[in-house]
Amino acid sequence: MIRDFNVREFRIVRHGMDDARELLEMGEPKSALAALREPKKILERKINNIRILAILLIEEAEILIALRRFSKAEADLDRALEVLDAIDDHESTIREKIADLYNRLKD
Repeated sequence: MIRDFNVREFRIVRHGMDDARELLEMGEPKSALAALREPKKILERKINNIRILAILLIEEAEILIALRRFSKAEADLDRALEVLDAIDDHESTIREKIADLYNRLKD
């Protein structure tokens, strides 16, 4: 499925996700959320139901939790689970991360 990316799109997605992770670690959740906008648009428009989109949604949910936007974070986690179910991905690591973020929402 990666073959559906051109080089420019791949770089935007990769750098956007890396930048978002770094910005969140630096305590800049609003900037981190902004860094994910373009990669999310590319993934949603270009390729449907792939694992990268699920990972991006999980990362976005983590940022939204930091911003205390719990309902939006829960929606992203629900969507990530839908994407994983659609591609029949049952890897425990990614699902454990989703469960951990759901637990953080309840706290």
